[in-house]
Amino acid sequence: GEVFRRIPVESITARLAEIALADGIAVGASGLETIATFADGALRDAISLLDQAKMSIAGTISRDDILALAGLTKDDALLALAEALLQANAATVLDLVDQLVMAGRDLARLIPDLAQLFRNLLICQVSNHPEKLVQATAEGLQTMRQLALQATQPQLTAWVRGLSALLGELRWAADTRTVLEIGLIRLMTEGDATALPASAPVKPAGMVTAASTPAKPGATKPAASLAVPGEDAPAPVFVPASAPKPAPAPAPTP
Repeated sequence: GEVFRRIPVESITARLAEIALADGIAVGASGLETIATFADGALRDAISLLDQAKMSIAGTISRDDILALAGLTKDDALLALAEALLQANAATVLDLVDQLVMAGRDLARLIPDLAQLFRNLLICQVSNHPEKLVQATAEGLQTMRQLALQATQPQLTAWVRGLSALLGELRWAADTRTVLEIGLIRLMTEGDATALPASAPVKPAGMVTAASTPAKPGATKPAASLAVPGEDAPAPVFVPASAPKPAPAPAPTP
């Protein structure tokens, strides 16, 4: 069958620039690139979005205008929740989850949104041009850059991985809210956990071991025990002392 291939963003952007020039549409370069990105390789969708922007937006069309048209505005509640998670503030996390529930937020959708946000934070750390990879307004992108400074790359990666696993748990949960709250707190705890050195075995009081008893000069080193752990030690064998020999009878007197 016929194979449909996606058109590169650069090619769609160039074609949109030609259309905008021919039709007298005032649109910035960042706006054209954002439209091309949203089109996901489909030129027809890109042209349709450009026409929609022309009818809906007055003045020069910018990147933020396209994002707002697509419904991608700054999500303050989600950003606040991510910050509370990074700070391991369980009380604030529970309060924010409660606010989201009261606002009618879909809790099953909340986890993918959070994972996407942590992915965006990671991009803000590693990329010199995150605006090319993150669909967010200039204000939202600036907030993400500041929030990304509160975590390391391994922490952000762990959050994305942990949230993906939590999403699987929510699919089969009878009480979505409880599983969500407990899952988020568990992920915070795992992120804060530090490896503690194993404690030395405690010696029972009164026990004297070979290691704790100073060896006397010339003393023979005790033989190693052959007892198998978990098995009863062989009962000690008591050898009775030999009875004293009777005294010889006195010789008879003549």
